[in-house]
Amino acid sequence: NGSGKTAVTEAIDFAYTGNVAEGFNKEEIITVGEASGYVRLKFSHKGKIGTIIRHLDSSQVTLTYDGK
Repeated sequence: NGSGKTAVTEAIDFAYTGNVAEGFNKEEIITVGEASGYVRLKFSHKGKIGTIIRHLDSSQVTLTYDGK
């Protein structure tokens, strides 16, 4: 119904795996007019907070877990 549920699940998949949705490439999903983009995903595991930041225009990925 156009509320963005698919976009959210695709962003989560990209954050974890680096894969973009079938039929798209990374350049096509960067916002028009922008040179780059990234996904930031916060998660909780065993009571500790983690963050994954994955960039669309490079292979750069950053993982922090429990502040480290």
